[in-house]
Amino acid sequence: MASLEGVKVKSGTFYRVVYYWQGKRERVKIGVTTRRVANQQKSKIETLLASGINPLMAIKYSNQVDDCINLTDLLYKNTKWCTPRFRPRTLEANEAAMRKLIGWAGNIPIQTANEDLIEQFLQYLSENLNLKSSSINIHLRQLKAVFQRTVKKHKLIKVHLFKSITPHQLHRQTDKPKFLTKDQIDLRLCCIKYPHFLK
Repeated sequence: MASLEGVKVKSGTFYRVVYYWQGKRERVKIGVTTRRVANQQKSKIETLLASGINPLMAIKYSNQVDDCINLTDLLYKNTKWCTPRFRPRTLEANEAAMRKLIGWAGNIPIQTANEDLIEQFLQYLSENLNLKSSSINIHLRQLKAVFQRTVKKHKLIKVHLFKSITPHQLHRQTDKPKFLTKDQIDLRLCCIKYPHFLK
């Protein structure tokens, strides 16, 4: 059997599950969450113990598997999860941004999609594909949404690695102001004083 321990912290209650494996006391950190969620995690650990599995080893193995997940795997998992929940247009936008990233960076592990990489990708969209800032921002927004679900829903990574990237500014070209010469100013003043010059 496992027991649940809770420690009060500023942001709430930090929970961990305590159990014994082969006579040794082990602890699994759950984190700051609600009592209900903590009890659900405790039940999962008790299920593993009843099956003769050390929960710590199971968690370690799970993390190793997640480390091998690449962008193509994420695209498949995201599409499968989103299909019954989002409109086809949203799915197409997600897939288009992900496929463009894969085409540029390759089928890399999802942990390598950090801020530096995404900044280079956005620069590639601007300089090599000549996309406008509005199109680049659409790609950025779709990638952020996919990786946000990777953290919150799929739980494949713990931190959104490029969440802080801001949208590209729209650069609009404006005509430079034209200034009158001294002669042009004198001519206009003269026309005001002596309107018959205009005839």
